[in-house]
Amino acid sequence: MRQKKKTIFSRLQITDHVLQLISKNIKAPDSLVIFILKYDSPLEKRFLQWVIEESIGKNLQFFPSFTTTNAKDGEKALLRANDWKPEQPVLAILQPQEPFQKTPPFFSRLLELVKKKGKTIVLIPICIIWNKYPMPITKHPLFAGKHRYHSELYNRYMLLFRPKNIAFEIGTPYTPEFSSTDSKTGDQQLRSRLFRSLARMERAVTGPPMRSRAHVSQKVLKDRKFIKQVAILSGGDEEKQAKLLKKAEKILYEMAADFKKSTVMKFRAVLDWAWPKIIEGFWIDREGMEQYRILSRKAPALVMPCHRSHADYLIVSYLFNLNNLMLPFIAAGINLSFWPMGPIFRRSGAYFIRRTFKGDKLYPFVLEAYVRRILKDKIPQEFFPEGTRSRTGKLLHPKTGLMAINLTAVRNGDIKDLLFVPLSIVYGKLFETGSYLHEAEGAVKKKENARSVLKTARLLGKNFGKVYMNFGKMFMLSDYLLEQGIQLDQLNDKEFRDFTNQMGYRVIREIQKSTLVTPIALVSILFLSNVRRGMTRDGLMMRLDYALRFFKSRSVPVAELSTAIDEAILKVLNYLVKSEKIEEHTIDNQVIYHPVESRRSYMEYYKNNIINHFIDVSFVASSILKIKKSSFTFDELATEYNFLHELFQMEFVYETDAPLPENIHRELSLLEELGLLTREGEKFSIDSKSSFVLRNISGCILSYLEAYYTILESYYSISRQNETLPPNILPSILTRGKLLHTMGEITRKESINKFYYQTGHQWMNRSGLVNWPALAPELRKGERTEQTRRYSKLKDTLTAFISVIRG
Repeated sequence: MRQKKKTIFSRLQITDHVLQLISKNIKAPDSLVIFILKYDSPLEKRFLQWVIEESIGKNLQFFPSFTTTNAKDGEKALLRANDWKPEQPVLAILQPQEPFQKTPPFFSRLLELVKKKGKTIVLIPICIIWNKYPMPITKHPLFAGKHRYHSELYNRYMLLFRPKNIAFEIGTPYTPEFSSTDSKTGDQQLRSRLFRSLARMERAVTGPPMRSRAHVSQKVLKDRKFIKQVAILSGGDEEKQAKLLKKAEKILYEMAADFKKSTVMKFRAVLDWAWPKIIEGFWIDREGMEQYRILSRKAPALVMPCHRSHADYLIVSYLFNLNNLMLPFIAAGINLSFWPMGPIFRRSGAYFIRRTFKGDKLYPFVLEAYVRRILKDKIPQEFFPEGTRSRTGKLLHPKTGLMAINLTAVRNGDIKDLLFVPLSIVYGKLFETGSYLHEAEGAVKKKENARSVLKTARLLGKNFGKVYMNFGKMFMLSDYLLEQGIQLDQLNDKEFRDFTNQMGYRVIREIQKSTLVTPIALVSILFLSNVRRGMTRDGLMMRLDYALRFFKSRSVPVAELSTAIDEAILKVLNYLVKSEKIEEHTIDNQVIYHPVESRRSYMEYYKNNIINHFIDVSFVASSILKIKKSSFTFDELATEYNFLHELFQMEFVYETDAPLPENIHRELSLLEELGLLTREGEKFSIDSKSSFVLRNISGCILSYLEAYYTILESYYSISRQNETLPPNILPSILTRGKLLHTMGEITRKESINKFYYQTGHQWMNRSGLVNWPALAPELRKGERTEQTRRYSKLKDTLTAFISVIRG
């Protein structure tokens, strides 16, 4: 067993994935592992040897190496090949050829030799990057070698003074096969493949050489497609065209990123200091991270996280930098360009987009040309498919503007492919929960400025729990098009818009599937779905057990290991009690908890993080209760289910666009397994004991039902109290909600939410469930018309659902 010694390389960060991959291949029987380095560097060889020794847990007594372009060196290696022992790695140095230099077919000859011994060759490309940050267009001649920063002096300097900037990248292990007829060509093709692999590995970490903002602007302004678009806008008028180009230059100055390595390094140092003072640490999906590392070498990546906090920007960039991945360029709102954070974000790779540019025909062309430049440079991008932060905790429906611009680049042939990377970021406790709750109660969103940055210092010393980053299912655009049988360049404009919308929903659904269930979200949904005022600790733990079994059956990722979940839940309970969000009482040796009425909205936010997992079963349970019969048919159930599905169309992102019978059957099977219903032929039956459990399952959506009931109730009061309709009825609905809650007509304090009211009001009018402008005068007059009858029926249906859930 190797005794671990501290060396100069011990300060370097090597991921567990790298060590496990090396160990697995070296210890594989009947295989000869050959590590591939691009250049002959004594320091790189020592570094690689140290990594191998760390992975296999013992010292290498012998680590043979040879240069593939050196005929004599290759011959010596072939002669010694018979002496290479099992678990004996070998190092091959590719060394780029000099002009007109002939390369001996070393790999093909070695393959023949190894095959005779009954073994296989496994080639593992290794790329050691001594500075993981993008290099500038020019570099200092003191440190310049034949390739990027390649001089032993520079490498030693980085090892001594900048160890965090060094990246050790490992390629996908590869077993070569050669045709016996043409070994020379096969050998040359293999060398070319290895060089390409190493180049992609380096590019995935460092990205392209970074141009200044002014340089990029000039590149964009000279873009042929952009010049044509400007010419069309100007109508052929040269003077007008010159003015448009001048305006475009100003837009680019406002928009473009200005990446600076020094800013990123300083910002990283600040975050290294700040994170431990705010959170307990990060949980990272390591498998997803390594998959992204490999796939990002193939095409420009679109990293698309959910958006719950301004910290999302920082977390993605910080964790990518920590794991030696190139920082994506971030599409940020122009509201974040304020001093001092604007310049810092811009130099860290953010580009700023106006929230709206209606009426400005030039701006979308400038944005499209700038994004096209980023894609051509193969720089990954990060943008939020929801378009804005979710104030409710749920995922929002996608905004597809930026996605359309990126897809257009593929459609027009500017780039060949794109990598879609859905990403879920979940917070143990969110930094902005307080401000979101104020906005939900009707407060106006405060504009970001320098004062708000200073206020973030208050976060230091507080414990916000863990931050979880989980990758959804990544996919290449080309693979998806092939799977669907779609040719992007053949789509007309309407078909392309539909396809873009389809892609937006696919990404959102992948994020939804990958969202981890955190302890605070689980506790919140169990308490807020409870139809009684409180519950005992034993009752809570029993419901927790049912919930975990449910998550396991649906392959839902849970944040904590099952062995530690009880401890995590009790920790969250203690926090909620201490922060006066839950009250704890001990009566007759029973510990009883119930949410504090005024703090239920806080828990509602975390409930919404995972409510998507319970939507279908809640709809089914509510529909069973609404039927009010001990025996019912599938068609009766489907009618009620479809009503809820349509009503909350814009509130939730469903698994599928239309309600599917198989989704209902799946939830019925679950309820049958729990013993809540029985099936006899085409009939389903429940008993009186099942009602209480079904009410608690339905409790997940009770706050939404009460919110939509409040909207309908407000329509009547607003129309009766106002001769002319107010331009914004949300304040009136909020006031009405508070009144109804005080009177006891609605029971869920968390249903009084501006964002629920906004979505419900917009959707009910857009879908035709009601027509507010036409309905208001008819309600004011007290007339019985088709509009008022539809309104009354909808209100009665909601009242029926609410009453059966409350019991």
